[in-house]
Amino acid sequence: MGMPMIDRLPAERGSSKEHLRRVRIFLADISEITRLNAVRDAWVAPGQTPPRVTAQARLADPHWRIEAMVARQIAALGSSVGNQALQRPCIRRKMSECTH
Repeated sequence: MGMPMIDRLPAERGSSKEHLRRVRIFLADISEITRLNAVRDAWVAPGQTPPRVTAQARLADPHWRIEAMVARQIAALGSSVGNQALQRPCIRRKMSECTH
């Protein structure tokens, strides 16, 4: 279960999904929010669901179905950081790549 890219990038920087501070999600089709919620609920750390904003938007690539920006705490810094510290702030995925 999970979202491999969202797991991998923070691990490379000493963090994990347990340290999510906020998530911004843009869907190409807002009717997929129920599917998104199911994937998120199966993936998120129990009791540690971060604040989230979800909106419908025209994404940069017409083949993308979801784009997410996450902010998480970096263990080495010991503080919440935004996208500047992650170096790759936008994580773009096809909804079909989400597994649960």
